[in-house]
Amino acid sequence: LKIQAQYEAVQDFSDGLAAARSPGQARWGYIRPDGNWAIEPTYEQAGLFSDQVAAVLQGNDWTYVRADGKSAIHLPAQVTQAGPFRNQVAPVVYQNTPCYIIKTGEFVWNPVNGKQEGSGGH
Repeated sequence: LKIQAQYEAVQDFSDGLAAARSPGQARWGYIRPDGNWAIEPTYEQAGLFSDQVAAVLQGNDWTYVRADGKSAIHLPAQVTQAGPFRNQVAPVVYQNTPCYIIKTGEFVWNPVNGKQEGSGGH
């Protein structure tokens, strides 16, 4: 796949989209394989699409977006990092504590009380 050199930076394609940044812009968006924008560049950081969502940072807020650019999972303001979903869970950092969320946005491991949630505490 060859894309014209119209972007300052392009990440790997995943789930049919790649994060990209235009020259001279600090914001990231997502492009299709044809090189056109699928999601306009509005994010300070943009992760890989995985399980049909990608973690993005807009302002001070992390969220997960779908391929249409709409928010899929809202994260609490105390989340300072968010990673890609793998096997239905994604790593996040909540109040300086690494933990995992599921696609509903719920914590698999509860960072407040240190207990695992769901699946009977497994």
